[in-house]
Amino acid sequence: MLSSSKPNPFKALQKSAALSWKNFRRSVSRSHQENVKDIHSLRQEQTRNFRWQVRNLFVTYQATLWRRIALVMGAITAAALAGMALMYFRFTPARPLVTVGRHVIQRREFQEKLEGVAGQAVLTKIVFADLVRQAAIKAGEMPTASQVDARLADMQRHGQTLPTGETLSTLREDTVLDMAMENLRIAGIIVTPAEIAQIYSRNKAQLTEPAQVQSILVVAPSSFEAQNATNLLSQGKTAAQIATVPEMHVDGENNFHINLASLPLPLHKKIVQTALEMSSGQITSVPVGTGFLVIKCLHKNPAHLPSLPEIQEKLTRAVKLQKAPATSVEMAKLYKANKPSFDMDRYAAYFSGIDRAEVAAPAGAPKANAAP
Repeated sequence: MLSSSKPNPFKALQKSAALSWKNFRRSVSRSHQENVKDIHSLRQEQTRNFRWQVRNLFVTYQATLWRRIALVMGAITAAALAGMALMYFRFTPARPLVTVGRHVIQRREFQEKLEGVAGQAVLTKIVFADLVRQAAIKAGEMPTASQVDARLADMQRHGQTLPTGETLSTLREDTVLDMAMENLRIAGIIVTPAEIAQIYSRNKAQLTEPAQVQSILVVAPSSFEAQNATNLLSQGKTAAQIATVPEMHVDGENNFHINLASLPLPLHKKIVQTALEMSSGQITSVPVGTGFLVIKCLHKNPAHLPSLPEIQEKLTRAVKLQKAPATSVEMAKLYKANKPSFDMDRYAAYFSGIDRAEVAAPAGAPKANAAP
């Protein structure tokens, strides 16, 4: 016999709660998944935005950089064109130099006239100087600075003044080249002590050093400045101190040099004689044109004959130069040994004479003047 069972309310409630919990879990899981998807989508969107910003920034920077480069290159090009134009108008042979009436004298015309007058002399001097310098350096025959100083001092002692229009630096450069040429000429020349002693005994008059006066020379434009210079010299002021006074010029100071050789011969002799007759410490002034030359004698050496040991080196050199080939022969040898190349034939014609010259001195040919 079948019996009917009564439903249990507790089990129904438990089953309902389990079903609700299951549905809740499903709902939460779906919500979490959706949130994860949203976060992932947001991150992807942020990454895309960042990449776009970086790419856009790089493109913008690149465009700006190229614009700046273009501006800089444009400025450089404009400056180069302006410089080229300036150089062209400054150095072009057609540049006007002087306008006389309707005649425009161009640089070309001036250069052609100048080259016709002095072109050969200037070019040959430059070429010969290079030949001597290169040969002397190669042979180790360049003079030392002390040797050049001694030569210049010796020239001054013997009254050799600065040539008109020549600066002290130019004189020094010419002296260096002269001594280098002498060294090349006397290379290999031998003299004996007996020869030197014999020449010394025969040429004592020529070897006697003239009287020497060490002086301060001040050029003053008027009698007032001349008197002022005399007062300053009397107070013991040095040449450098006097050279700082306006309107006064001192020989040997501030690149100022007195060229007595440019004066008329009577005036030149008068100044030299006056200086030689002065005693140490004496001050005097000599009228020169519209100005005055104020002289103070610092020290005076009488004429004397140096002993043989004192001038043996100088005398030996002089004797070797008397035996050596002439300067023209040595120069012809240097020219042929290191012959220049010419880009323009008309300049090669300047050297046609030395190109055909003999490099050996003929027998009995007179030597270059090399008196002690």
